[in-house]
Amino acid sequence: MAITFDDWVKQTQDRYWDMDGAYGAQCWDLWAKYSMDMYGMSIQDCITPTGYAGGLYTAYPVSARCEQVYERIPANGYSPVAGDVAIWGYDSYTPYTHVAIVAGDGVKDGNIYVITQNPDASALKWFPTTGLLGYLHPRTMPKPDVDNPTGNNNQGNPDTSRGGAWIHRQGDNLYLHETDNAGARTRIFYRTTANNFSEKASQPQPSDSQGQGHPSSSVSAENSYALYVIGTVESGLRWDAVEAANLQGIGIAQWSFERRLQVLNAMKTADPTGYEAFKTAAPEVAALMESGGTFKRSLTSVEAAAFRTWAARTESKEGQRKQFAEDYAGYPKQYDDVKMQILWVTAYHQSPANALKVPKASNLAQLKSNILSTSPFGPYTTRYNQAYSLLSVWDGKSNPPAF
Repeated sequence: MAITFDDWVKQTQDRYWDMDGAYGAQCWDLWAKYSMDMYGMSIQDCITPTGYAGGLYTAYPVSARCEQVYERIPANGYSPVAGDVAIWGYDSYTPYTHVAIVAGDGVKDGNIYVITQNPDASALKWFPTTGLLGYLHPRTMPKPDVDNPTGNNNQGNPDTSRGGAWIHRQGDNLYLHETDNAGARTRIFYRTTANNFSEKASQPQPSDSQGQGHPSSSVSAENSYALYVIGTVESGLRWDAVEAANLQGIGIAQWSFERRLQVLNAMKTADPTGYEAFKTAAPEVAALMESGGTFKRSLTSVEAAAFRTWAARTESKEGQRKQFAEDYAGYPKQYDDVKMQILWVTAYHQSPANALKVPKASNLAQLKSNILSTSPFGPYTTRYNQAYSLLSVWDGKSNPPAF
């Protein structure tokens, strides 16, 4: 018998769910379980590129399957229904963003009824709409073929005389639970082909930083967080982003015009193998990279596609990181306070000459106000509110979440 939404809630609540085996039972894991159970999505279909749950909305769609299953609806003017996925941004109540599953229709006194997880086990709660970005609304009602596909983590009756090892399946993953003289542990095997699984290295449990990983680059935490902020507002943290309006800006920081050659050459140095494929697909751009010529025109659709393919490679991402590290180190130093410096650099990265006209401020909130009061930054309220929110919750010294 196919499971109903109400049955799914009953089988899911009051338990911790760690669907990817990383960082413990996070709010993201409950979203993944819901999408896997009710809509047959894979674990890979559910991953957000930002490292935080809010990316499910800001970087929608996170996968082709996600777009097939859900449509994105802004919070304003919409009355949620049971089965919607609610997503919060950076706010005082949800400083690291949040995702939960709507369990009751409508909004009551500024709250919605959801099943939510982290820091507690999954449970039904009224949750405030403060900071709510919007919803992922299922395009059709679920029609699963089996009861609760990801199971209930019940090991049955393992043979304790042999160490008590047992395996359970969650979505596309196999979890091997075993105990020996070194203690208990869980090993996670991800599906690689129809009949094969590959083990994933173990991950630590959540920490005060919400269990988020660190960037691979060796640059400073300040530099990394600056890229995190600017990358969020410029591209939604997409390394392969190409400006949609005119195929001009490229990469996570949306380098444009002559600066594109700088980042492309940094990517070439970091990933010569990927560059060879790009060179074949985009020979005119490659010739400009090698000759140091002038590059002011927009990319062609073919060149844009070649860039996206190249930028998706792990090696090339390091080139973008290093280029931004060089950029950030060369930007004018306006503030000793790292949060204020990064917020100001967010404006400088957008329009250097006009950022220099922004009146000095004594605190972060005042600086945001001064930026928005200076032309041409006024229309970019969302950009600077988002940057301000990211900086407000930062301790000024920790690395950002993995991206």
